[in-house]
Amino acid sequence: RALPTALSIKEVYEMEHDNQTIRQFLCPFGFEPPDYVWKKMHLRTVPAKAVLVLAGSNLNAIDILLQGEIHVVNSFSDGKEFGYTNERSLTLLGDIEYFSGVKQYASSVIAKTTVTLAELDLESFQYWFDCDKLFRDHVVAHIAQKAYKMAGRFGTEKYEDAIYRLTKTILDYLPDRAEHGGMLALHYSHFELAFLSGMSERSVNRVLKRLKEEKLVTIGRKRVLIWPKDVQRLRTMLEQRY
Repeated sequence: RALPTALSIKEVYEMEHDNQTIRQFLCPFGFEPPDYVWKKMHLRTVPAKAVLVLAGSNLNAIDILLQGEIHVVNSFSDGKEFGYTNERSLTLLGDIEYFSGVKQYASSVIAKTTVTLAELDLESFQYWFDCDKLFRDHVVAHIAQKAYKMAGRFGTEKYEDAIYRLTKTILDYLPDRAEHGGMLALHYSHFELAFLSGMSERSVNRVLKRLKEEKLVTIGRKRVLIWPKDVQRLRTMLEQRY
């Protein structure tokens, strides 16, 4: 009988540790889930480049992205893949599918970096949604932002040329803080930039080569480097083209 007791103590310890970690991420946003929800939450960590979700797979839980970055990717019948968004902390995975009533993932999700997730079963998610107005407002706003982002991306996709699309993608995801001797560094490979811009990798390579020749960017290993003064030059170039 000692063995089950030991395991039970370990499980309780792990649950408390998970809750403390999750609380560190949620509390700054004002979220305080009910005790019932805390007991149902599970913390998990997924390494970079791992597939979190496959399009078409069944939805059994809602994940809250606590830390890290993910790519949301759509695959088409012709074999092409289009990464239409990049998400960061407190993104919900499975919310649109859950509320649509179609309990299958519409898109695949890939971890760009190591990610930390809080997993919650569907029943507990619904309970939290029903009893916590702050959380409910966050979920509704989050779904609306996703819909707007997708509509905007697909609506303009047809009309933007390659230079515009890639340059806009670079500026959208470029961090504000300089590194590497004062340069701004975008840590994406050419393959990842192709995902995010909805272009082929060959087109990305061609555009980056041109931007480099115009001394607007510097190309490193899995990164694009830009001097702060050249960010405005890129923005001006976009304004002049459209």
